[in-house]
Amino acid sequence: MLPLLLAHILAGGLGLVSGFLALHAAKGAPLHRKAGVFFVAVMLTMATTGMVLAVLHGAWAVINLAAAIVTAYLVVTALLTVRASTVAARRVEFATMLVWVWRVRVRKALRGLVVAGAAESA
Repeated sequence: MLPLLLAHILAGGLGLVSGFLALHAAKGAPLHRKAGVFFVAVMLTMATTGMVLAVLHGAWAVINLAAAIVTAYLVVTALLTVRASTVAARRVEFATMLVWVWRVRVRKALRGLVVAGAAESA
């Protein structure tokens, strides 16, 4: 678990640095593009390792898992926004939207079960 945690921390740190570079480089410049692509890669690495750590560790798993999914969704859709649209890109965007909708519906359903269970025990 320690190597996974170190990878998560390293990816987060590299995300901060590359994000800073991408934001401060001239828009469209080679540095801006390279730093932006690197930012996407390390943020997806950080989100993926965060998901795994949330499931393995179990502490605040629901919140951490949701945060990792939202982070991955936002990074992927941001990349797809600035890239030229292709059929494959539209499919990825549609799939991520379906995951987002599914996550919201599951959360609402679980909340309803908890409320219903609390009402029955009262």
